[in-house]
Amino acid sequence: MKQGTLFIAPIGARNKREALFREIVSIHPDNNFSSVLFLGPNNFVLSETKRQFFSYLKKQHNTSAYIPFQSLTIKQVASIHQESQPHGGQNVIPEHIRPLVLFEILGDNNIGYARILSDLYRKTLIQIKEEISALIFEEKSRDRAERAIEVLRSYENELKGKDLIDPVDVLRDFIKIISQESGVSSQQSNPPNSPLQKGGLSELRTLNSTLFNTIVIDGFFDPTPLETEIIKTLMDMAETAFVLAEEGSDILESIRSNQPGIETRQLKRTLMREKTGCYKYPSMEDEVEGIAGNVKKLLLEGMKPGEITVSFPVLSKYLPMVRRIFRKHGVPVNIGEYDLSATRPLTALDELLNCIAEDYPRNAFLSFLTSPCFPLVPDVLKERAVSYSYRAGIIKGKQSCLSLGNTIQDRNNGKVSETEKKRLDEFQKEISRIISTIENIKQKKALLTFLDEFESALTQWGF
Repeated sequence: MKQGTLFIAPIGARNKREALFREIVSIHPDNNFSSVLFLGPNNFVLSETKRQFFSYLKKQHNTSAYIPFQSLTIKQVASIHQESQPHGGQNVIPEHIRPLVLFEILGDNNIGYARILSDLYRKTLIQIKEEISALIFEEKSRDRAERAIEVLRSYENELKGKDLIDPVDVLRDFIKIISQESGVSSQQSNPPNSPLQKGGLSELRTLNSTLFNTIVIDGFFDPTPLETEIIKTLMDMAETAFVLAEEGSDILESIRSNQPGIETRQLKRTLMREKTGCYKYPSMEDEVEGIAGNVKKLLLEGMKPGEITVSFPVLSKYLPMVRRIFRKHGVPVNIGEYDLSATRPLTALDELLNCIAEDYPRNAFLSFLTSPCFPLVPDVLKERAVSYSYRAGIIKGKQSCLSLGNTIQDRNNGKVSETEKKRLDEFQKEISRIISTIENIKQKKALLTFLDEFESALTQWGF
């Protein structure tokens, strides 16, 4: 790798892939991206990346005509490479078959244990049998661990006997082969009878730097040791490498340790939502589809599922559609029914809306002014609003609230101390500001502008 850049995305960064897209476009001004290999953890990430790249070119560069980049997962790269080898006649078994084969070898009714062994095989079964005796001293535990290794060895022999190969073994063989090819290519730029002559990038017959100049790594969070090794090797083979990694991820730490000289750029943290969105849907089905799409967009932009909450007026009506549609979009959902109608924040909002709709009824207005949910409402209002309103005999109405100070003085025939007058003046000034803000909200007739003004007021009052 001659040149590399590591982009570190903070949690919650929006449009973080645009940093990658800018770099790719800058080194390929002719819109020919065929020499770029985009490596992702799964097809979902790759398809979303291609869609976002198309939108980026259309929006930022006013073009939709280009030669696309290659987009592959690590398993796809290894499988294509394995098929091009002389021994490529072996059939690769799907990963979901592995637990079933292990279950048959175990000979007992414990599919859960077979799945655990399958995960062990996928992640860490590399020269660990010799280490077990040194690491595990308790005899029973050591025997169980050695038994597990023997089962996995039997699994390997079972595949060999049937001329099959496990996807993990494809990855291991891939590491060995590309490491050898990388060593050869560093000694001679175009060796005689090189397998590189057999195919172009579209076939990816062998992954040498003459086939792709730029590699882009994105979407990984906690790759397995095998995947980490392949990523490192492919980056070493490329002329230019770009990596997008999220803060706190395993891939970030591995890139930092394996590529110590790589340039690092910190992406800026941005707000998840810059303004209130309001959407109209012709049916409940379309509404849930739209919600699922927006949630999926937030997840792709870096937001964590636990930071997203979706609420419905009546959950029971929406529940079947939510489960079905969110599953279709691949959006994880944890459904729980909570009644928020009696919670303090919702009650405070209800009282504020009542003031807007009913011309400041006394109880609702006082409840709003004194609510702890609005900590930035001035203290003079919180401390004196109740006593002053009862002394003035206010029932409701904007004008009654604005003339509260004069009403109190008239009721006392002007016999009010100077200190009390100052307090009344201060109170009158602050309540006028509050009412002015509420009146600005009331003047917004369109729903979107009303929501924006309402949210701005909530922020102003510290809700």
